[in-house]
Amino acid sequence: MLFFAFKDTFAVCSADEFLRTVGPQTVGVIAAGIADNWSQVRYAASVAAREFMDKAGDQKERFYPVLLGAMCLNRHYVAEGVRLYSQETWRIVCGPQGGARLLVAYFDSVIDVYSQAATASNHAVREAACHCITELVTRVAGSPEKPSSYREHFTQSRVQQFLQTLQSAFQDESWPVRDVASTALGNFVRCFPLDCEAYRPQFLELWFDQISDNIPSLRQNGAAALAMGVAVWSSQWWDLVLSRIQQELPQVLMQSEKSETFTDYMPSGPFSVPRSKPMSQSDQSNPAFTDQTMYSCGSAAPKTFKRRSSAAGCMNCVARQPHQLWEVSEGMVHLVAELALSIARGGWMQSQLRLDVLASLLPDVAKAFQCSHFRHHHLLKQRICERLPSMTSALGPERMHPHVPKFLKTLHECAKQDVHLALRECAQEVLAAWRLNTGLADVVAEQLVA
Repeated sequence: MLFFAFKDTFAVCSADEFLRTVGPQTVGVIAAGIADNWSQVRYAASVAAREFMDKAGDQKERFYPVLLGAMCLNRHYVAEGVRLYSQETWRIVCGPQGGARLLVAYFDSVIDVYSQAATASNHAVREAACHCITELVTRVAGSPEKPSSYREHFTQSRVQQFLQTLQSAFQDESWPVRDVASTALGNFVRCFPLDCEAYRPQFLELWFDQISDNIPSLRQNGAAALAMGVAVWSSQWWDLVLSRIQQELPQVLMQSEKSETFTDYMPSGPFSVPRSKPMSQSDQSNPAFTDQTMYSCGSAAPKTFKRRSSAAGCMNCVARQPHQLWEVSEGMVHLVAELALSIARGGWMQSQLRLDVLASLLPDVAKAFQCSHFRHHHLLKQRICERLPSMTSALGPERMHPHVPKFLKTLHECAKQDVHLALRECAQEVLAAWRLNTGLADVVAEQLVA
């Protein structure tokens, strides 16, 4: 109730008195409130902050060094009430000119807020900080080829501070934080390649580790981020990445029958925190994940596990979860698709030759697609079905045509089965798209008739 009382106080206070005493005396309290760990407090303080800014009138800039960064960060906070209210406040405060000009005008204080938030005890705050840093590089800085008018504010020291913050977040115990940090680093490599040179070996290994993570979205987003890096450092990374793909794409062939998955790890509400759920009716409960404390609100998240103590596992858990071989193969499929899409968008040297090389990996993709010997084969099949249309578009029907028959039998089986409905729908969509593709329609019709 304190911050709602502040809101009422600001509303009835005269502008002169507010600027002379009330504003300077309360701005620190409001700043602490909108950065509070409890979402309810953060929301109430956000209400007070809007009234504070309204009362400040054309003297808002006096308080920007204290409030601007935290107000901007809350636009990405995971609690919907805080996020939506803060987005509207941001539009009111910044006006039609947008907020980029204000952020760079008070850049050092904003960067400090983001860096501190990235090490907060609340994982939801750390995630929001990474979103904000991503926003800065993608929407404010611009690329070397298309720099924005604000790019000059991204000095080497500031970029290095961002990179150090994101590299630490990339090793966070909370998987949503790792996910956002990974994408942010991919964008930093694209926009500030020279500043990222020193981190190149670490980034490569971190991205490959992410591509085989137990969390499905991490595998796909990690592949997209790594593809950004390869696009920038193709002369240094292309052969290395291709060798790793050739080595790890067939890993599913060695997958044991009793595969495991974290696909059934479901977020409990918008905070993406663990909720106990058995992987199948036949699975035995794992004591490491049974009857453990669950966090229904990001504000109550524990202070521990900002850094990962192991190479795998979800947040709020310390048990090591080994990478599943089928997940490694799935990550490589994502990487092949993302590289093909990146090359097709242009800007690569020897682009046609590189697309030919990626097309030569399709037999291994087909072999992985045909595997049905392990428990979760339908999940891998579904992911491959989801990527086949984009791979077809990027590689072109001429490169796909010789390999389509290797996929069709399994595709037809997936489209006809009625156990895994999501897989069936994806397989039907691939077949429909290939039938409409003039370069592939003939081989599809011929093989299915046969």
